[in-house]
Amino acid sequence: MGFLLLVQTVNAQQQACWSGTWVGTYSWTTSGGNCSWESSGNITMTLFVTNGIVTGSATEDGVVCINEKTCVIRGYGTLTGPLSGTVTGNTISLTGNLTNSCNGAAYVAPLVAH
Repeated sequence: MGFLLLVQTVNAQQQACWSGTWVGTYSWTTSGGNCSWESSGNITMTLFVTNGIVTGSATEDGVVCINEKTCVIRGYGTLTGPLSGTVTGNTISLTGNLTNSCNGAAYVAPLVAH
C-alpha cells in the first residue's frame, strides 16, 4: 500500500518548525485479491521533533472498506497509529505504523509530504 500525503509546504529553518498538528489530505491506490481501489480523504498528524528524531501519530479518514473477494465497497473507516521519522535540513521523512479500522490489519508505510 502506498501513501501520498499532501500538506502545506514549509521551509523548515529549524527542526521545531515541524512540531505541531498538521492537517491535510491524502490519496493512495492499492490492490488486494482481485480488486484495486483508491482512497482519499483528510489526514491529521501530530508531530514532535527532538534532535532530528520525529515521533507522533496520524489519522486518515475516509479509507475504503472493501471485500477483497467480491470487490464490493462495505463502507469507510480510518487508518490510525504512531509515526516515526527524521528531520534532516529542510526534509522530513516519516513512516506510519497504521491500523485499518475496516479489518484490523496493520500497515507500515512511508508517508511522503508534498
